[in-house]
Amino acid sequence: MIDGPERDTACMADSPSTPMRVALTNDFELVVAGLARLLEPFAQQVKVVDEPLRGAKVAEPVDLALFDTFGHPGSGLDEINRLRADSNVARIAVFTWQFEHGVVARAMSAGVAGYLSKNLSAKELVDAMLRIGAGEVVISDDPITDRHSTAGRDWPGKLYELSERESEVLVLIAEGLSNTEIATTLYLSPNSVKTHIRNAYRKLEVTTRAQAVRAVLERRMTRRPVLTR
Repeated sequence: MIDGPERDTACMADSPSTPMRVALTNDFELVVAGLARLLEPFAQQVKVVDEPLRGAKVAEPVDLALFDTFGHPGSGLDEINRLRADSNVARIAVFTWQFEHGVVARAMSAGVAGYLSKNLSAKELVDAMLRIGAGEVVISDDPITDRHSTAGRDWPGKLYELSERESEVLVLIAEGLSNTEIATTLYLSPNSVKTHIRNAYRKLEVTTRAQAVRAVLERRMTRRPVLTR
């Protein structure tokens, strides 16, 4: 990865008519597809050129890798480090609702050039991406509420009227995490985790953890396969 916010962009041409080249990364196909749809109206400004599977290198040079942290602990440092090691990635932006104490600082210290809130509208997101591509470091304001702009985005469970947070908690339950581990992973209080679980169980019409895991698997709310090298 090319270091420093002042560096020239890796592959954006001088012409303003040349769109920024972007890779979208997340473990879930629905999340990536939702992001791609969100950016479609701005095709003259940003062009999605890759949606790599877990563990895969970005296929061709991009100006920015936009990393959605859905399903990742905290700011997703493992994924950030993987993208930093990818020679095809010029800059990284994190797209998240995780703004708890220390999380932003750890991500910025790991080398991201942008830390963007899911409260941003599509236009605001694109504007921030373009600023990052031009060499700025962009950090969104800390969201005051847990109310997110969801227009155009998607996530596992949205079809079943689960919120993004409820879906995230269910995915981690299906992966075997305890309530305490989920709280630590998502920077939530134990009571918040219990509330999300109760709401999710009600919407899925299940009453036990085993039933919830089965519902997640039946609805294919699971991560994309890891690339085997």
